[in-house]
Amino acid sequence: SGAPTDDFRDLGLTTKDEGKRNINSSHVRQRIKSYFGRVNYDYEDKYLLSFTFRRDGYSKLLGDNQWGFFPGVSAGWIVNKEGWMEAYSHIISFLKLRASYGLNGNVSGIGAYTLQGSYGNTTYNNQVGYLLGNIANPNLKWERSKTFEAGVDVSFFENKVNTNITYYNRLTLDKYANIPLPSSSGINSIKSNNGELRNRGIEIDMSFKVLRKKDLAWDISANFAHNVNIVESLPDNGLERNRQSAYQVYDPGSGELVWVGGYQEGQRIGDLYAFEAQGIYKDWDHVREIANNRVDESTGWFGSNNRVLYGPAAWDELESKGSAMPIKPGDVIWRDVNKDGKIDNFDKVKVGNLRPKWFGGFSSTVSYKGLRLNARFDYALGFKQMDSQLPWFMAMAQGTYNSVSESKDTWTPENINAQFPEYRWADQLGSRNYARPSSLFVYDGDYLSFREITLAYSLPQSLCEKAKLSGVEISVTGKNLGYLTKSKLNRPELETSSGSSGYVTPKTLLVGLNVKF
Repeated sequence: SGAPTDDFRDLGLTTKDEGKRNINSSHVRQRIKSYFGRVNYDYEDKYLLSFTFRRDGYSKLLGDNQWGFFPGVSAGWIVNKEGWMEAYSHIISFLKLRASYGLNGNVSGIGAYTLQGSYGNTTYNNQVGYLLGNIANPNLKWERSKTFEAGVDVSFFENKVNTNITYYNRLTLDKYANIPLPSSSGINSIKSNNGELRNRGIEIDMSFKVLRKKDLAWDISANFAHNVNIVESLPDNGLERNRQSAYQVYDPGSGELVWVGGYQEGQRIGDLYAFEAQGIYKDWDHVREIANNRVDESTGWFGSNNRVLYGPAAWDELESKGSAMPIKPGDVIWRDVNKDGKIDNFDKVKVGNLRPKWFGGFSSTVSYKGLRLNARFDYALGFKQMDSQLPWFMAMAQGTYNSVSESKDTWTPENINAQFPEYRWADQLGSRNYARPSSLFVYDGDYLSFREITLAYSLPQSLCEKAKLSGVEISVTGKNLGYLTKSKLNRPELETSSGSSGYVTPKTLLVGLNVKF
């Protein structure tokens, strides 16, 4: 009882007066309806053709946008079955050329009733009020991906070496993105079909039967992948390259301002920009030599108060010091990209890209009689990471915690050649040596992960038969054993430009016993 209106049938809106129970209710129901089929054609086990289609309707979307049609076609040619290939059969065991083209759909990340719009409620002084939750969004469509693939599968020397090479070109249309809205609207963002993104790359899978000798066998498998993403198009917003969430920096060559980052047509996603550290001011003479008239108007992280910093001569000329602060020995020497004597947010430089150029993995299995050793690794190459966790600690930005070992190599009058700037409390309220995106904390993200190693032993069959068992295997497996990397983040595979490096992936030791009866 006591609900202010029957328009919203939610038990949570009933009265919570003394003696009344708090109660609530909710329900969610969603439905998908699909039609799909496939037609295959095979001529003489050499020429293969396949057509597929599916038509999906999803209740998450609204109106005519609920339905999507997703066809595909693929073709293959098993070349080694041609008569003229018999002369090469002792070298090439299998050879297939293949190609495919298809359209896929995606509606992930959308709630069952998100697009219908909603009201929220709040209670003040025991009175219930209503406010807009989500605005209706009936025009959102399926996110679709057009993918072309071409590849070759080839095996050599009686299938001892197997290789699959695939080139792909994927164009994602009507890509989902949350578009920010003015806070005055009462809504933070709305999901939109936001342009087109292209991914092109190559994938290579290989396996080798390295050794086959009596009871000894050794197999190796590996895969390599290279991907490049480009923003093809964005909704017209009247800006150059229809840019979204971009920002300006000085071009090192011309000193002119250019738009970088965010999403821009024709550009790659994930470029990383930071202030470039060029050393540390060793003493006052060093400060006067480089930054006598310098002014630093940059803004920082960790709730910085962004006080303007002044070199010695510029400081002396100030009539009112007020909230200003001097540039001191122990501060970082930041690169003045356009050489105007001022450090501001336009002085950031490109320090890399967050997304790996190459990634993949490999594994090795060696077996001798009943003993088997398997090792699995994965890797990523050609990308950068920015650390905000270590500078938070070294900035003593907030809270109470233990110091990190890097604090031992910070500037002091006795250690003027230190790697890091002076260790001061609440750096975000002062020089912002740590409380800003800095090349000091940008790492090569390249890593090799020791993902899993297993040692197993199978008891001889004769012993198993005596125990009336068909097989017994004892195994020890270690997972997530560590990384070979220069990154200082807890997880080098994490893609981050300003967030925490997350928790360390736990190392796991498994001891197993597999008994077959």
